[in-house]
Amino acid sequence: MKPYPRLDAGGMGIGERGDGVSVASVRPLWVVLLVVIAFALAACRSGGGETEPSGAVTTLEGVRSAVIRIVAEGTFVDPEFGEQLNSAGSGSGFIISASGLAVTNNHVVTGAGLVRVFLAGSDRPLNARLLGASECSDLALIDLEGDGYPFLTLRAGVVNAGLDAYAAGFPLGDPEYTLTRGIISKARAAGESEWASVDFVVEHDAVLNSGSSGGPLVDAGGQVIGINYAGLEATNQWFAIGLAELRSIVDRLSAGEHVNSIGINGQAIATAEVSGIWVASVRSGSPADRAGIHAGDVITRLEGLALAVDGTMSDYCDILRSHASDDVLAFELLRAASGQVLEGRLNGDSALTESFSFVERLGGSLSGAGSGGYTEFVSVTDDSGVLVVQVPADWTDLDGTPWFTDEPFAPSITVAANLDGFLNTWTEPGLFFGVSAELATLTGVEGVLDEIRNIIGLDVACDFVGRFPYSDSFYSGQFDQFEGCGGEDVIYISLAALPEDRRFIISVQVQLHAQQDASVLDSVLDSFIVLSGPPVTPTPTPTPTPPTSYYEVTDDSGSLLVDVPSGWTEVDGTPWFTDEPFSPSILVSTDIDGFQNTWTEPGLFFGVSEALAQRLGVEGLLDELREGGGMDEACRFVGRFAYSDPFYSGQFDRFEDCEGEDAVYISLVALPEDGSFIISVQVQVGTQQEQEVLAVVLDSFIVLD
Repeated sequence: MKPYPRLDAGGMGIGERGDGVSVASVRPLWVVLLVVIAFALAACRSGGGETEPSGAVTTLEGVRSAVIRIVAEGTFVDPEFGEQLNSAGSGSGFIISASGLAVTNNHVVTGAGLVRVFLAGSDRPLNARLLGASECSDLALIDLEGDGYPFLTLRAGVVNAGLDAYAAGFPLGDPEYTLTRGIISKARAAGESEWASVDFVVEHDAVLNSGSSGGPLVDAGGQVIGINYAGLEATNQWFAIGLAELRSIVDRLSAGEHVNSIGINGQAIATAEVSGIWVASVRSGSPADRAGIHAGDVITRLEGLALAVDGTMSDYCDILRSHASDDVLAFELLRAASGQVLEGRLNGDSALTESFSFVERLGGSLSGAGSGGYTEFVSVTDDSGVLVVQVPADWTDLDGTPWFTDEPFAPSITVAANLDGFLNTWTEPGLFFGVSAELATLTGVEGVLDEIRNIIGLDVACDFVGRFPYSDSFYSGQFDQFEGCGGEDVIYISLAALPEDRRFIISVQVQLHAQQDASVLDSVLDSFIVLSGPPVTPTPTPTPTPPTSYYEVTDDSGSLLVDVPSGWTEVDGTPWFTDEPFSPSILVSTDIDGFQNTWTEPGLFFGVSEALAQRLGVEGLLDELREGGGMDEACRFVGRFAYSDPFYSGQFDRFEDCEGEDAVYISLVALPEDGSFIISVQVQVGTQQEQEVLAVVLDSFIVLD
């Protein structure tokens, strides 16, 4: 069933789950949302005649009883101090259920061999078990032994700048409970950092110290408004992970799932020498552990993308979010202890291997004279955005036009400090990176290498050293090595390679001068990646002809407006949630029942909710829709992508081939600038209709009121 979470106004049957919660039998996501709401709100509401559940803290003074001090013992590797054997790190956390479920930060507990928990005023340690964690959200859920605990509830109201805020915890390893006071400075500060990657975080000025991590940020009534995790002492800026992030994953964590995680306790680092995710410790049995990743490693690349070049976890986490937890992912790491560059596969069955290194392969081929070395590298792309490669920041002269103008798929990049010098002399270093689908059908690797030798005249101008095999995690082929071109102290590398499916062929040519340029080879040739292959010519299907006309539809309240194909004449404009004051929605299709229950009928769902904006956030709602609708089981997940227009910003998931049908399914979630409500737009179309229908729908949907 599709993930449309609206209760049917026409009297659809009501079923019972095994736990006794009544749900609409044809709206699977409603089940998921009830679980989230039960956790997030039932214990949090005050006033309106509702009472707090037994054991819930209701005052600021009572917060102390539900905040815990965590001592995590194990062996960690610190980027500054090195290996810390059997060390005990201290952090904070807070209890969220009478049964002893407690929230803390991933970086407080993951990788620890033993976790002990102390209640305020007690020197008797409690054992705790890690249930689930996420390095991207920097959240972990632990289960304390015993039950009957006082617990904190989550604030149901809006968190705005100026709200009084109190940071509770046990900083500096001090067993004495600490509470500091401040206000919310920003309710939606940027959430990308070296510790986590979330949509947004809460910025405040209630002072934190080492050991405050994982403790609650509460309001004057003792309700949680964030989870403290990082800060900038010099500017008195302290940060807490927002409740939307916690609510979006807490049920999955409590079920023992690790969310957007490979099982590391890590942080992003970016120096002149290396950028990547520093691994302080590894959870036993995790994908990282099974792949051979050790504490002290730096994961430099994941799926070919260089990590943490901006000093944040953003790219790393975006890759994890766009893949299932058991997908095979290629990675490369620097093992600091030995200086080795190793590559392997998460969720694969192969051992780590030494990464291919041009610097080592070429040895002393380049002299010591010349450029003075490159200390900074940047990613560049071609005009179409298909090719990405890292080059020295000094190489700013770039041509991203196609390799062949008469071929549909032939993107290329030519880049140097001086393009004219690179193209017409042997003294200017530079790079050409081109891809061709047609050449892959006309000739192989050796044919391309031979043609390049002839066209450029490499045999005439240079000394041919030899032709050598090449392989990396994505491509395999050969490269030619030339030296002494034009009588200059130059090395010229011409590489040709193919992906496993041989749909295109790659040519990478690098001209270098001086020993200091040798590091460019490993940066360039380790980072080049083709993000998408040539379009596949679709097999003719009976999918309807793309529509030629559209009309406006609106919901029953007149709050929503969207343009849809004129043939989509069945419209249901009843509210998304029957118990929420503002949750207008539209279901529209040629056949709504077919749209909801098959993968062959095109249609649209467009809904808005104020409550879900606070409870789940963009990624949380996308995850709930994806899981509640069983999308991963029925469809091929293509990826999660950023979305923005003049009014809204968010992300969308793209699915294809649902139950083998020739269909595209888009699930988009977005927020207006003030974050006052959240939008869900879900569109199902056949591939022949895709471009036109999606463009019209996404250009026209609007919330009028």
